[in-house]
Amino acid sequence: MPQPIMHLSAKRRNSVALRYATIYIFFLLVCLTLGFFFYMSVTDNAQKNYWSHHAAQLSVDVSITDSDLATIENFARQLSTDSTFVRLTNMTGLDSPGFVFTAYNVMQSLSVRQYALFSLPVDAHIYLPESDYVISASQFSEADPFYRYYLTYPPQLQQQWYAMLLENGKGVSCRSLSPFDTATRDVILTYDIGKMLNARIPAVIWFRLDSVSVAKRFFSSLPPEAVLTIDNTDGSRLITLTPDGSAADESLLAAMAASGYDANGFAVSGDMQLIRCSGKNGWLYTLALPMSMSTEALGDYTPAFYLIFFMAILSGAALVFLLVRQSMRPLLDLHMRLVKAQGDNAEMQRTIDAQRPLLCMSYLKKLLSGHVSSEDEFSYMMDFLQLSGRLQHYVLFCHVNPQGDAQLSESDMYTLLQEKISDHLGDRYPVYHYSTLSRDYIILVSYDADAQDTLGDLQRRVSALHADLAQNYNLWFHAGAGDVCTQPHLLWESYEQARSAYRYAAKDSVFLPYSLIKKDADQWYYPVEISAKLQRFITTGNQQQAAELFSLIHRENLIERQLPVALLGYLLSDLKNTLVKARFQIDTAGREDMRAALAELDARLETASAFHEIEACAITLCGFFTSTAEPSDPIPDIKRYLQENFADPSLCLSKLSGIFNISESYLSHLFKTRTGENFSVYLEDLRMTEAERRLRDPGCNLSTLYEELGYSSAATWRRAFKKRFGITPSEMLKQNS
Repeated sequence: MPQPIMHLSAKRRNSVALRYATIYIFFLLVCLTLGFFFYMSVTDNAQKNYWSHHAAQLSVDVSITDSDLATIENFARQLSTDSTFVRLTNMTGLDSPGFVFTAYNVMQSLSVRQYALFSLPVDAHIYLPESDYVISASQFSEADPFYRYYLTYPPQLQQQWYAMLLENGKGVSCRSLSPFDTATRDVILTYDIGKMLNARIPAVIWFRLDSVSVAKRFFSSLPPEAVLTIDNTDGSRLITLTPDGSAADESLLAAMAASGYDANGFAVSGDMQLIRCSGKNGWLYTLALPMSMSTEALGDYTPAFYLIFFMAILSGAALVFLLVRQSMRPLLDLHMRLVKAQGDNAEMQRTIDAQRPLLCMSYLKKLLSGHVSSEDEFSYMMDFLQLSGRLQHYVLFCHVNPQGDAQLSESDMYTLLQEKISDHLGDRYPVYHYSTLSRDYIILVSYDADAQDTLGDLQRRVSALHADLAQNYNLWFHAGAGDVCTQPHLLWESYEQARSAYRYAAKDSVFLPYSLIKKDADQWYYPVEISAKLQRFITTGNQQQAAELFSLIHRENLIERQLPVALLGYLLSDLKNTLVKARFQIDTAGREDMRAALAELDARLETASAFHEIEACAITLCGFFTSTAEPSDPIPDIKRYLQENFADPSLCLSKLSGIFNISESYLSHLFKTRTGENFSVYLEDLRMTEAERRLRDPGCNLSTLYEELGYSSAATWRRAFKKRFGITPSEMLKQNS
């Protein structure tokens, strides 16, 4: 009997071991299968993030190009404000009195205006059809010799050239130069100033856009197989660019021009990834990149993964112990891939953070101008700038002048100043700055609320910065500093003080605080900027800021300058004029009670002869604007505007931020917070709801419906519609009929 018992016990142990081994192998297979799909998902997401990074870079490059084009158009529009230029355009030639002298004055003016185009890859000339002359900052010639000796295009195309300049239906056009010069890929932008502005200004200005400079912008760090095409608003091809200037494959160009892009602007053609982005002017930018870029950047670990996978299965079938050891390999391998995917995401975040300085500069300008529309927006900006809490702030208004044989260009000087300002003035808190006019810099420096002798410390830092620039770069740096500001909503006051102090700074005082200025008692303090701020504070109903501004005016004039009675009368007269301008902006339609109260205020203002009486009138006037102001939350108005204008194809966050005077990033944040969904999703929902309503009508015209809903192309609308409803618009119309 003992032997059978022992034999059964051994069988049972083997059965249990086999059962546990089978369960473990099954569990291992389940884990490996899930790991396989997880690996594929991580790899797919990493590739999507990689191409999204390139799409974001393309969008940034397109935005920079849009900015350049806007600068070019502004240059053309500003010529209409030059009376000498307008007079020259209407002259018929040498028989017009003063023709040559007027042209000389225009050339001098163009030489000055040319600085606006200094950093742009363009060459500008103006054709005057009335006199048949061409003028620029450096040339003034008849059209015929200019074409033959300067442009050197084929003589038989001369008439076609000038006809092209004059054929602008809406005043603005863009064409390729290849019909005139087969060796170039440049394009020409033409602006008929008279047609643009509907004025008697017969002049056409054209800009030659350098394709080589455009290629350098878009092809930074891209392989030679990359291809970029830029199409005009009518679908015609403007430019085809490659990094090395070689010809692109025709089949690839055809695929790039075709539709089939997803909602994010992605498509695939063979072994090329296609990315599409639209500019603000309607140009279509399409970038083709080899698919191998993502594999080279992310690495291909698929063969190694399959090898480990099958080794783990075989080892588990042979021996559970070895299976336990082998099963760790896929988990460790998956961990390494997860770390790499996180690294890729961190790299994308660093790319996004590179755009942070532009937002910081925009927010700083708005804070110093006093044009923040709400307390929420103000708090958002301070949090974004990492300056929330109790701090001491100083605003510096600075200027730098080259001395002696300083050889730095303007761009190099700006880069150098950025670095030196951060080195010398930066400490515990970020230092923010921006440039206004040439070589003028506005700087915001912050200290802890309990820091001691902050003004002395700031003076030592500015002096060290001045010494560094003077000794090593032959640059003379001097600055004016406003009084310390502990209430951030009063930064505009410190800015005005810094600007006033800067005017007194000189070689003997490279750093001058506002508190050390000897105020002139023969002149009252009420500059145009302060008058504009007061009017804005009153018309927005901001009683606190208006009271602070009156406190500043009182301190400057009655305490520090101790104005005599005669000059005080002039100051009070100016203050009254500002209040009168604000008062007549009140809409009293249908408000009889308000008219009576305003009549009483008018009488008080007319008889006011003391500073405190005028201040009381201003505070009362703020109350009128507060009672008639719209609600502080702009989202209901924005929703109403979207419901009324969703068919506008140009509707976007940028346009709304301009209409409602809110920064674009804060508007996006506020809209998502208040509505729970992104702006683009909300807008598309409005359009799709209207599309569904119209398709209930059997007589609905599908060929024009997408335009009536605000879509720029039928293909984009059909894709969005099918994604929303699962069927095409024609299928829904057929179901309803």
